[in-house]
Amino acid sequence: MIRSLSAFVLAALLVVPIAGRVDRELEAMGPAPDVSSVWTGPVVRAFSFGFADVLADLYWLRAVQYYGREKIANAAQSYADLAPLLETAAELDPRFEIVYRYGAVFLSEAPPIGAGQPEVGVAFLKKGADRNPTNWRLRQDQGLFTFVYLGDAVGGAEVLRRAGDIPGAAHWLKPMAAKVLADGGNLEASAQMWTIIRDQSEPGVLRTNAETQLEVVKNRVVASRLQAQIAEYRGRTGDNTSTLPELRAKGVIPGFADLAGVPFEFDPATGVVSIAEASPLWRRPSGPS
Repeated sequence: MIRSLSAFVLAALLVVPIAGRVDRELEAMGPAPDVSSVWTGPVVRAFSFGFADVLADLYWLRAVQYYGREKIANAAQSYADLAPLLETAAELDPRFEIVYRYGAVFLSEAPPIGAGQPEVGVAFLKKGADRNPTNWRLRQDQGLFTFVYLGDAVGGAEVLRRAGDIPGAAHWLKPMAAKVLADGGNLEASAQMWTIIRDQSEPGVLRTNAETQLEVVKNRVVASRLQAQIAEYRGRTGDNTSTLPELRAKGVIPGFADLAGVPFEFDPATGVVSIAEASPLWRRPSGPS
């Protein structure tokens, strides 16, 4: 007990000088340094004096603060240092599950919500799952993100199947893998994926993101139904009315606003109904739609 207490006190005393040294080195390099080339995990670990887990917490907090600052700033070239900060935290503590799960959301979401780097986010989850082979949730998230953000139903299904082979894994993983593979990535499967993430997550970033993504998917369903109704009407009557309000006035569609109250966009030449970029429920196409 005395040894544990002594170690804790020593760790607390060392955190400030270690963090201060890192800060001084970073400040000496100028504003907003590219941390992808300096003070990455292996380098910081060498200066951690055996307290890598403590520094992992520090770098995770820095990553969260950096993400929040960049999200507010909404700069054209934002989130440049997000991946290096997350990688460093994970390198310092390879078992730091929250870094992989939350970090993947930060990386994968489209700007301005995230870095718009789904390939990096999925690769980060894979690294976490490889480092923690008994953690089925990390492998599950890798499969979900492969499907949802990369639109790869085959790859996502395979990863979910592998997750289902891990002892203690949820019983529904293998059936879900089969469904994703069979459906080829339709909106129903996408909604089920986000429902799983929402139901598994504690209140916070993961659950909030999943709830938002569910609304995004539901909004796409509404757009798809309107498009089908317009196509049926055009095929039956030959009337190529050019605006959604006109189609609403004729009783062809029940409305023309999305779930956020923003009017859908409509291309009369193709008959395609799409979500306006001005809508908070718009997302850059990358996965199932």
